[in-house]
Amino acid sequence: SVRRAQVTPGYFANFALRRSLRLDPPYWTTLALVLLLHFVMTRCWGSVSPLDVPTPLNPPLSPRLVGAHLLYLHQILGYDSLSTGFWTLCIEFQFYLAYVLGLGLVQWLSRQTPRLPGWFWPVLTFGGLAIASLGWWNLERRYENFVPYFFCLFFVGIAAFWSVTNQAPKWVFWVYAGLVLARLGATDALHFDRLGASLELKAALACGISIVVLHRAGRLATALDWPWLQFLGRVSYSLYLIHFAVAHLVT
Repeated sequence: SVRRAQVTPGYFANFALRRSLRLDPPYWTTLALVLLLHFVMTRCWGSVSPLDVPTPLNPPLSPRLVGAHLLYLHQILGYDSLSTGFWTLCIEFQFYLAYVLGLGLVQWLSRQTPRLPGWFWPVLTFGGLAIASLGWWNLERRYENFVPYFFCLFFVGIAAFWSVTNQAPKWVFWVYAGLVLARLGATDALHFDRLGASLELKAALACGISIVVLHRAGRLATALDWPWLQFLGRVSYSLYLIHFAVAHLVT
């Protein structure tokens, strides 16, 4: 959605607002339902609140905690999530903002060096961040509340998009895929994966390779186009938001 954008302060503000308007309604609705479920289960049923599973909520429920959730700041502030899964929205929003800021930097650098190919600064900037994430940030638990920890995953998608839209040479994706495979091999050999990051990397890599291969086969727009799967895709964000509260209530 930003591939043709010229990033300015005004565009950045408008982009952040549009992202917020897209994410907020189902997110805030889920927040309200989770808080209602908390009240019903603790005050009416004398049962365990979904806020206290799997561990007691820290810090305790307060307007400040709810406000931090509304602004996607709870993870940055080190607060527990009011529902499992909400932490990922903090990372997602950080990624949106960081990517557009990075795109603005890349556009400025490209204007300063017009003789370089158009893909040079994007690959150097975002690819460099991804390699730093892959080899450093993603290995450190203290970074897991921030987007650099996950950028090695996001860049698989960025590079796949560049590949299918010819915005960068094809080798960029495959070189990075090779680096991810090397990291996975080192993880298995040295046994230093304590956080389950290998599974995340494998899932991201499988998704990225699938996109590139299906595009090359001319099936990217038609593969898995079954109506029931398309429906699940359209409602997947809402299903993701509400799944833990529903699972807790059913349990």
